[in-house]
Amino acid sequence: MEAPPQPNPFVLSKRYDTLASNEASAAAHQIEGEAFSAASASAMTSADGIKTLQLYSKEIVLLFRAW
Repeated sequence: MEAPPQPNPFVLSKRYDTLASNEASAAAHQIEGEAFSAASASAMTSADGIKTLQLYSKEIVLLFRAW
């Protein structure tokens, strides 16, 4: 069975540019921390798990676009 085609890594680089490895790591940690904090603050019960994940995803996208 043939492996599925891999996405072209340059598509996002062309659109958003690139960062040095240490800058990318720092940015990723900051974005993830802020998104996790926002998601955690919105829901504290297991019943709200889906909503927490949705908010987390939304925050990641917003912060990534702002970066």
